[in-house]
Amino acid sequence: MTGDHRDDGSAAREAVVDARRAAARAQARLAEAAVRYADVRIAAETAAAPNADAPRLHRPRPGELMSCR
Repeated sequence: MTGDHRDDGSAAREAVVDARRAAARAQARLAEAAVRYADVRIAAETAAAPNADAPRLHRPRPGELMSCR
């Protein structure tokens, strides 16, 4: 292996490291947004519960937080 190829490998490795960091940041933003969404749903459900005349909110479905519409 020559020095030229070693530089190519180093650049490729750094690209993978950078992409993994970007993916980790995106996953953290997704988790934060999902928690905020869940908090809003729980608060709305809790607020509606004591009032029998209020329409019942639909309970979250499995996987709902992963596919917010």
